Amino acid sequence: LITINEKFKKIPCKIIKSTDDIQAELQLLLANSTARELTDYEKTYQAGRLQELLQDLKKSGYQFTGRKREIVAQLMNVSSAQVQRMDSINKKLIPELKEEFKDGNMNITAAYEMSRLPEEQQEETLEESAAENKPITPSVAKEKREQVIESEQKEKPITHEISLQDNFFEAIEKGIKTFVHCFNAWEYRENDKLKINEVNDLEWTGRYIEARITYILPLENEFVVMSIKRIR
Repeated sequence: LITINEKFKKIPCKIIKSTDDIQAELQLLLANSTARELTDYEKTYQAGRLQELLQDLKKSGYQFTGRKREIVAQLMNVSSAQVQRMDSINKKLIPELKEEFKDGNMNITAAYEMSRLPEEQQEETLEESAAENKPITPSVAKEKREQVIESEQKEKPITHEISLQDNFFEAIEKGIKTFVHCFNAWEYRENDKLKINEVNDLEWTGRYIEARITYILPLENEFVVMSIKRIR
């Protein structure tokens, strides 16, 4: 027989009603994150899903204060730079490596470094890892990325795409602002080109500026300040 302690026949609870499915999923995600310690893969998935849900909320007419990435960072209690790394993993890591990350065979640093590689090099690294029966560590990923960078430096300049809020975009358009400050996700190089897309809050406007990188100043946490010269 199972004896029930009378003290636990009733327990207090709080019921929160959601106005729609989007807010209900947001509340569920945030509740799950406090119920237990999430794995790095689960946190990365959560960051991606939160961004999608915030985008859906905006489309439904909800108004936000601040950038989407910063809102996600506040909700998850992490830095915006960490959300940027997770975004790179969610968008650019090939499915096979996401499975390795999910299964705990690769940590978040290695997953981020691998996401910065072209898909061909990601597949190549995975095959080498399987053949040698060795895990993909951050050092392995960085070494592969350095090889790619060295190879690219022998080729013609690369065009990178970035997005800027409309007020900063207009300052560049008017010639007042001659630099950009951003996360160094793509290993920018002097003489590379930038396609700078205008963003109004969370939406692209369709307008863009083309510029050339003339100087790069590395900062902490993999951010850079780049002097630019408008070419279109």
